[in-house]
Amino acid sequence: DWLLHQTGGGAWPYEGIVPGLVNFVFRDGAPNESSPGYNSLWMNHFHLVAQLLERRGIDLWAELPKLKLLYSMPIRLGMPGGFTPNIGDTGSVNSSGIVGVNPTLHYEAYQRYRDPLLFSQRPPETSDNMSAYGLAMLRRGTGSRGMGLSLYYGTAGGHGHWDQLNIELFAKGRRILPDLGYPEYADAYHKKRFGWTSHTVSHNTVLVDESRQRTKEGGRLQVFASSPAVQYVDVRAEEAYARTIDRYQRAVAMIDVSDEDAYVVDVFRVKGGRRHDYSIHGPDGTFSVEDLELG
Repeated sequence: DWLLHQTGGGAWPYEGIVPGLVNFVFRDGAPNESSPGYNSLWMNHFHLVAQLLERRGIDLWAELPKLKLLYSMPIRLGMPGGFTPNIGDTGSVNSSGIVGVNPTLHYEAYQRYRDPLLFSQRPPETSDNMSAYGLAMLRRGTGSRGMGLSLYYGTAGGHGHWDQLNIELFAKGRRILPDLGYPEYADAYHKKRFGWTSHTVSHNTVLVDESRQRTKEGGRLQVFASSPAVQYVDVRAEEAYARTIDRYQRAVAMIDVSDEDAYVVDVFRVKGGRRHDYSIHGPDGTFSVEDLELG
């Protein structure tokens, strides 16, 4: 009983299996780590615990419906071309593959739930919004001919960054607007981690008054819509710069122009503060300009 139902004993890692799954995993199946990589570890660990308890006659798969959502979570995060958004401490500029998908584990989960998503292990082809986790995913097409855009607005957990309203763009089989992902240094006190990789300025968002965002509180979805030719999301997150700004809102539309191509319209509205820096980062490689003088 202690293993299953212990609660209120202090730090959250010491919660029992049932309150841990109920209270620390969002309703759309994502745990509270922010990072897809660290979140997927919860799936692996809960799977192992479920296997062990089954030997004692306890069927967590049948008794805890949220466990199924935990298995689905990494697949739902997949973007066209075979990518997972680099939210928080996950991935790198050049990383590829769907983080957390384990063919053996997911097939075992399929045998329990008979959910086709767990059998195919292929991400959805349509746009999706995980409102509790705080991630909107605009999608069109599949594979290297597909295109996707993610917008993160969730409450950043222990492995999250200062990255409210950060976007990533995936197209032509590449990360076009990547997040830097996991810091080069896992040292919690390294100056580059807090001065660059986890800082707001290294993400595809807006920096106010040359300072990182003040809180890691989640934003509020305003609109999420999908049609055959247009995918659209609009989110506000004034909490990111609490007591500094009156508006911090991003609206993004992905609009088809052909079966293979689309373009993105990004409108970021900020009111308050003295200076606004619109930060955008491309993939690694050689940078050059023509007929342009950089100041």
